[in-house]
Amino acid sequence: ALSSGSFINSHSYIQPYCDDPLDEELVSEEIYLTLIRKANHYIWISTPYLIITDEIRNELVSAAKKGVDVRIFVPGIPDKKIVNQCTKSYYGRLTVGGVKIFEYCPGFNHAKLCICDDRMALVGTANLDYRSLYHHFENGIVIYNNSVITDIKNDMEHMADVSRQITLSNLIAVPKWKKAARMLIRLCAPML
Repeated sequence: ALSSGSFINSHSYIQPYCDDPLDEELVSEEIYLTLIRKANHYIWISTPYLIITDEIRNELVSAAKKGVDVRIFVPGIPDKKIVNQCTKSYYGRLTVGGVKIFEYCPGFNHAKLCICDDRMALVGTANLDYRSLYHHFENGIVIYNNSVITDIKNDMEHMADVSRQITLSNLIAVPKWKKAARMLIRLCAPML
């Protein structure tokens, strides 16, 4: 928590928000999409669950194809095995599209963070999955041009140091029966 104005310069903004599944607004999803679209150099996302819509996937891939360093950090050790298999079902198209997927090796990483170009960040409760984006009450803060962004970036760089990047060769090595099982699980993605 920021306890003093000393962390904030005159052009810095910290905007809290809440997301309510009972209204027509998809606040959390729109914030993620806005950050992805605004990224010019990099966007790094940490989420415990990665169960995304085609729109989010397409925006991530589009950013990567424009030369943006798009990284997604997910747990290397899951808390929910079926949800983790569903998360892995998204690796292929994202990786082929240029998105870098990292599995955090030390354990289960529950952080919901997003940082973009050293100037914008998101810290909150919303996972990058259907339940959080469409069915849960969530909240968070959007941070713009604040020194705390450097701390978030340092944490994410440390995450990268202790994570395993998923490569195309990793994905090719997955047995066909496991790929098929992941796709079947994915059919239930909105309920996970």
